[in-house]
Amino acid sequence: MVNPEWYKPQPLKAEWIAERPWSEMPGAFALGKTNSRGVFEVGCLGRSDTDVRDILLECAEDGSFAEFRVWHYPTMRQAYEKECRLWHYYAPSTHPEHPLPPEGEDYPCPVRGCPYHFTALKRKKSRKIKQDTDSSMICRKGRTRRKPA
Repeated sequence: MVNPEWYKPQPLKAEWIAERPWSEMPGAFALGKTNSRGVFEVGCLGRSDTDVRDILLECAEDGSFAEFRVWHYPTMRQAYEKECRLWHYYAPSTHPEHPLPPEGEDYPCPVRGCPYHFTALKRKKSRKIKQDTDSSMICRKGRTRRKPA
């Protein structure tokens, strides 16, 4: 059963995150704050292909954001697809580049009309997407996060 608390913004505090049972799960997340009208304003998007809790703990230590929303998935492909949908929906000015698929994978973006919404065959014919960093270690604020040991 899905926990309803995952659908609303939660405090970005290490203690709160550490108490949750969802470790070693891929996932996507949005960092931000709730404004005076009760609307969650996104300041940063990201995902983890391995353990979303680790990255959220790092973000909590950073202290740049007050709240977060998180979505967990059994596969890194589903986490990538959620990050794409979030990116298209929020169009964050802090991260103008489209999220890249996990390293070594060639997943298309699930959003129709997006240039990354190619099949693998079309993408290989048109151009090769290069990945300079592990996308799971990037906060969509443009800063590269350190890789876990």
